[in-house]
Amino acid sequence: MSDRMSRLVQLRFLERVQLGDLERTRRWIADEERREAERSRGVGRDPLVRWLVGGQPADHERGDQRFGLRTT
Repeated sequence: MSDRMSRLVQLRFLERVQLGDLERTRRWIADEERREAERSRGVGRDPLVRWLVGGQPADHERGDQRFGLRTT
């Protein structure tokens, strides 16, 4: 009987893992559908958007300058 319970516990664990995987996959699908809809409307996010704070590039954009790298 203990082997049977052990197998049941293992199967319940597998079920929880697979449900978590399914939920994650569904989120990825929903995210991709949202991005597709944005692209079709021309709203998509530009990964090279420059955020300005007080007329200056934000800190994360000055990384090349801090390390002495040329951006041109």
